[in-house]
Amino acid sequence: MPLGWKFNGRSVSAKGLGDALQDALVKQVKAHYAEQIGSIRDPETGAFATAIVRGGSLDDLSVHIEGSPKLLEIVRDQLGINATGAENVDKRKPVAFLSYATEDKGTAKLIADQLIANGVDVWWDQWCINAGDSLRRKIEEGLDNCTHFIVLLSPNSIDKPWVQQEIDAGLLNKLADKCKFIPLRMGLPVSRLSVFLRTMLSPTVDADGNIKQLIDEIHGVSRKPPLGPPPSAISSAAGINSGYSPAAMALAKVFVTESETGCFADLDFTVQSLAERAGLTLDDTKDALHELRNFIDVRRFMGDASDYPVIAKDVLYANFDQHWKDWNPAKDALRLGADILNDESFPSECQKICELYGWEPRRLNPAVTYLSERRCLWDRKGLGTAPFATYEVIGKVDELRRFIRSRS
Repeated sequence: MPLGWKFNGRSVSAKGLGDALQDALVKQVKAHYAEQIGSIRDPETGAFATAIVRGGSLDDLSVHIEGSPKLLEIVRDQLGINATGAENVDKRKPVAFLSYATEDKGTAKLIADQLIANGVDVWWDQWCINAGDSLRRKIEEGLDNCTHFIVLLSPNSIDKPWVQQEIDAGLLNKLADKCKFIPLRMGLPVSRLSVFLRTMLSPTVDADGNIKQLIDEIHGVSRKPPLGPPPSAISSAAGINSGYSPAAMALAKVFVTESETGCFADLDFTVQSLAERAGLTLDDTKDALHELRNFIDVRRFMGDASDYPVIAKDVLYANFDQHWKDWNPAKDALRLGADILNDESFPSECQKICELYGWEPRRLNPAVTYLSERRCLWDRKGLGTAPFATYEVIGKVDELRRFIRSRS
């Protein structure tokens, strides 16, 4: 007979005891930090900070704190968090400098044409040096103005003095944080690279010059031949200041626009099918899923990773609906919370709330999730509540009062 224990009133096996203890500890840590940070308030306005602790394990917890700039500064002071300077990000429009050997001119032309056709500006000698120009001055201008130095390394170019000089200049600019250095290998093993170049990722490129991965990384504006449309993953996130990469936003958009209820497990994708829907490469999709790990559940099992099922959590819709829907869950949650707190006759049944507001379940669910994640509602989730995320909306009076006051 297998050995078992009772944990929190449930029977667990010896195998599952460690997981149960881990889950309980994670919940305890989340509650502790949410309570600790949520008790900090601005003495002048009386507004409380709001803390959302996300993550499924102790080594993957993250804390998102909401409040006014002054309140966030008070939180940092009380918790002893030292503010760090923002990363020095180059704000110039990206321009790629392309270095190559004359023997590889055909492949270099294909690469330059692809960059231009996909909206990436390119400094290439065939376009930028005209009759009578000084070669040295033109090349120096290209090197000084580039944000991405690309060198096509091949058996033809690896020992060319002119290419080596351009590599030296590109490396100096990289060390001075003036540009990114991108070595592309064509028919050249890593063993033939210098020690310095071996420390960098050097993707291979064939004679067809296919550089789709670079197109997703260096997107800009050019005065040269007419630019084609940018990749769909970039254009879908254009103008959205979310703090997430365009690839991550492309995945979020798929879920937000295709979900019918905004609930957990509403949609069923594999990593591969999600990549195809978002117009991303498989590697970019995997990286974007890692970036969205607090909003996405990837069910891993033995087999090809591209076949893993991908499920969006409720909180994805609460955080990303605002970008592609006609509503903002944060504003909806404030209205819902205020009505729960102020109106004693306000209904708790989800269907009645929808009828009162003229909302569909797809709109109500993210607002409920938004309040739940901020611990303003009692947990009333369960099976058989579809199309709603919960079968009843019951507010926590004190938490709701602080939530509303902090946003007034």
